[in-house]
Amino acid sequence: GLIIALMFSRLVRIARKAGTAQNKQSQKLSMLMVDTAANMKALKSMSRYQNLMSSMGDMLGGMRRALVVQEVAVNGMTQANELLIALLVGIGIYIANVQWHIPLPELVVSGVVLYQILASTSRLQKYFQQAMMLENSYVRLTELIDKAASEAEGNGGGVVPDPSKGIKLEKVSFAQRARTLLGQRAPTGQRA
Repeated sequence: GLIIALMFSRLVRIARKAGTAQNKQSQKLSMLMVDTAANMKALKSMSRYQNLMSSMGDMLGGMRRALVVQEVAVNGMTQANELLIALLVGIGIYIANVQWHIPLPELVVSGVVLYQILASTSRLQKYFQQAMMLENSYVRLTELIDKAASEAEGNGGGVVPDPSKGIKLEKVSFAQRARTLLGQRAPTGQRA
């Protein structure tokens, strides 16, 4: 299990870096899209729309490259893992049978147990790889939540009025042609 974990730690690091790169490219593209939507008319009138589209295409290309690297790392780990497990079990059975003269039925049982252990390690390695790919998104989201919490606006108002009990207006008036229309208590369901 340790051999497999060490061999695939490089693929985990590659997938993590690719996940980070994809997250950064996605963030840049989102910011560009917001700016483009806000300034579409000005961009078209100044003939800068085509330049913007080409830079957006470059960003999409960067996201695509990061996604390809990430998928190659994930699929490389998945495909190579089964081959490596079969090779390790086969080599172990061969060496134990030839060098130590252990009977083949005992080796088959040991091989099945070893295969189960290595398969469990492999599943854990896949989950770890997935977690590392999503780590940057999680960190960015928690930073955004902390920033939003630190910039929260306080509620400057008083008690929220209950309109079902009626509304009392004090020191408020509204007049039309010297006739006061508003400036009294308005009971619920009645006109003032």
